[in-house]
Amino acid sequence: MGAARSVAESIRDPGYTPSVRHTVALLDLLGADDTAADAARALLRLGEAAVEPTLREFEASRSPLRGRLVDVLGDLAKEGFAVDRIRAFLLARLADEDAKTRRNAVIALAHHDDAAVERALIEYWRREPREDHRRSVRSEEHTSEL
Repeated sequence: MGAARSVAESIRDPGYTPSVRHTVALLDLLGADDTAADAARALLRLGEAAVEPTLREFEASRSPLRGRLVDVLGDLAKEGFAVDRIRAFLLARLADEDAKTRRNAVIALAHHDDAAVERALIEYWRREPREDHRRSVRSEEHTSEL
């Protein structure tokens, strides 16, 4: 707990560069409303080293952490880390039970210029009953067919 407390204090500093050994603590802090944004920023600084632990954390996670993990992974892919692996993960999240997770996956996939992504987003738009989610797809440049 002492290390997590230290990390929780450190992540408030915009110049904080985390250690890989703090990844688990950062993922824990991502689950708390008051530390989520700072923890996400710190995880992005870990780059490639954050990908696998974040993917593993997702499997046992619940809302709201699920959506936040999707955001972090989307941002990691946008930075060029494990793009193919994360793209496949995000595509699978389009069928996630959690609405926020699905919507965050749609938003993250907008950064992938890929025909399979475009087809998946169009199919998602056609089956998604929530208008706010459909708007997220419609606003993306990849879905000109909508």
